[in-house]
Amino acid sequence: MIKLRGKEKVLIVRPDRLGDLVLSLPVAARLKSAYPGLEIHALVSHYNSPVLQFAGNINRGLYTTDSHGKPLNIDKLVWMLERESYHLALFLKPGWRTALAAFLADIPLRVGTSRRPYSFLFNIKARLPRRKSGMHEIDLNLSLLRPMGFDITPGAAFPELIKSAGIAPPFALKVESNYIIIHPGSGGSAPNWPAKLYAQLAELISRDLSVVITGKGVEQVSVNGKNIHNMFDKTDFEQLMSLVAQAKLFISGSTGPLHLAAALGVPVLALMPDHPTLGPVRWGPRGKKAFTLTPPKQSGHVCRIKNDGSCPCMASLSVDMVYKSALGILSSSEKAIE
Repeated sequence: MIKLRGKEKVLIVRPDRLGDLVLSLPVAARLKSAYPGLEIHALVSHYNSPVLQFAGNINRGLYTTDSHGKPLNIDKLVWMLERESYHLALFLKPGWRTALAAFLADIPLRVGTSRRPYSFLFNIKARLPRRKSGMHEIDLNLSLLRPMGFDITPGAAFPELIKSAGIAPPFALKVESNYIIIHPGSGGSAPNWPAKLYAQLAELISRDLSVVITGKGVEQVSVNGKNIHNMFDKTDFEQLMSLVAQAKLFISGSTGPLHLAAALGVPVLALMPDHPTLGPVRWGPRGKKAFTLTPPKQSGHVCRIKNDGSCPCMASLSVDMVYKSALGILSSSEKAIE
């Protein structure tokens, strides 16, 4: 068992997508709760690094990529890690480059999973078959703390970000404070609700409330309406944070900004497939105001992701079902404030 004195410097390695990083935050929170004197750093991609300024349990961020997204070479990674003199590295998302860099930087304790070709670079190995575990990503991340004697209670932890930490009012957006966000894209990470249904939902909700459409890339949604503000491809990370933090409700599929919203305490409605590795069991949002809708069961159907991120089962979630769920969440949130 690893014994900590409580004054060590710890590195959490999670250089992949935004949602994965957000779902890793409970690891830092659990460590800090047990050992308030720890100095915790996170090794992340440069693109996702702004989220760390709102993560109260992480003292500093280091980057695996430059500002253009190009991976740093091994020599640069090793130099960064050597300079910090870490006592422990937790590989929540291992990769051969970061594993090799930690090994060459001679970090004394390197905790990672046991079934990868480069697992020999870790000196403390956890047998953690993620795909077939039936566990949520948060609980899988926390499982790497077991060598330090931590007990893990599945379903108990959720990520939290500090909403007041420098988040400005919505920028250049002439919209009343009562708005919801619809984020149609998913980056192809999981089967998503059809774009045309997102558009119909936005038009329906906009009869009573302002709607802000967010997202980036090729997953544009064509939607019109007096109370619809299309901010697709018009926000940087800080601007997206500003919009999300002050929304009344955030609706999307399985995507990073969904987990960002839940961690900020914003009510969220996730539209996800009923699938063991792509659905809410593994990737559902967690938070005090997090809700999920999955399609009705379809006999004999196996959810398979296509190149465009769609799946036929998702279309069985009707606009009316999603609309009524959204109204119910908004009504519950208003009653909680009263």
